[in-house]
Amino acid sequence: MCKGERWVYGDLRHYNRNPHTEKWTIHDPDTGLETDIDERTIGQYTGMHDKSGKEIYEGDTVLVSDWTSVYASDYAGTVCFIRGQWVVSYEKYGCEMNPRLFFDDFSDRKTTITGNIHELSNEL
Repeated sequence: MCKGERWVYGDLRHYNRNPHTEKWTIHDPDTGLETDIDERTIGQYTGMHDKSGKEIYEGDTVLVSDWTSVYASDYAGTVCFIRGQWVVSYEKYGCEMNPRLFFDDFSDRKTTITGNIHELSNEL
């Protein structure tokens, strides 16, 4: 998210000449423009979509309606990259759970984006 409170997309660039001039930008390859961003809002696109066709990004909060797997229940959590795969991280019974984001051919029909870690979510 840029300083103007809107999402920007493109190539991430990091400049670190010294600790006082460190900055992150997003470079738009179509226009050649760079936009200063808040580094805490950087998120990677997963290459996946939810059931309404919305792109899923790292940091999105999702609700997964899954009664066919070993988890056999709905669960909500945050999308993150752990041990080489995209997972939905959530806590259940005091334990951290990390099921794969899309573990079968029908997962896109079960997943709904409810927000992201940078905005308030009604589901979590």
